[in-house]
Amino acid sequence: MQINSKQGEILTKNVIGLIMAGVGVIILIVLMVSLFSPVFNKDDRTSKSYFNSFETTLNTAKSGGVDDFYMLDTRGVTSFYLVYFGGVSTFKNFAYLGNGKNAICICSSKKDITMCKYCKNLELPVNYIRLGIPQTIPWAIGEGTDIEITKKGSYYEFKAK
Repeated sequence: MQINSKQGEILTKNVIGLIMAGVGVIILIVLMVSLFSPVFNKDDRTSKSYFNSFETTLNTAKSGGVDDFYMLDTRGVTSFYLVYFGGVSTFKNFAYLGNGKNAICICSSKKDITMCKYCKNLELPVNYIRLGIPQTIPWAIGEGTDIEITKKGSYYEFKAK
C-alpha cells in the first residue's frame, strides 16, 4: 500500500508541476504581447512605407525618368492621402507643421484624427493634373489613385491615370 501512495504523490507533484509550467508560459506570452504591441503602430508603419515608396518614385522622376505612385485602397478604418500643401500650412483637416513652400506629405486619417507625420519639402513645385485639368493648390489624393510622376523642367507633373 505504501508503494501506491508514493506513486500517487509523485503523480500529483508532476501534474502540479506541469500546471505551474503551463501557467508560467501563459504569463510570459501575455507579458511579451503587452510589452511589444504598443510599440507597433500599423498606421504609422503604413504611412512610412508609402512615404518611402513616394520618395523612390520622386527620385526616378528627378533623374529624368517616369514612374508611378499608388496607395492601395484597403477600405480599412484608416485612410491615407498624398497631400501637397504648396505654401500653406493647413488644408481641409490636414496640417503641415513645417515651413516650406513645396511641402508634400503622406497623411493618415482615422475617425476624427488626422496625422501628417511623413513630409518632404520639394525643390520644385508640383502641378497635379486630374482628368486633363490642372488642380488648384493645395490638393489631396486619396488611396486607389495611380499617379504618374515626371519632372518637366521647372516643376514636377503628377498626373492621375
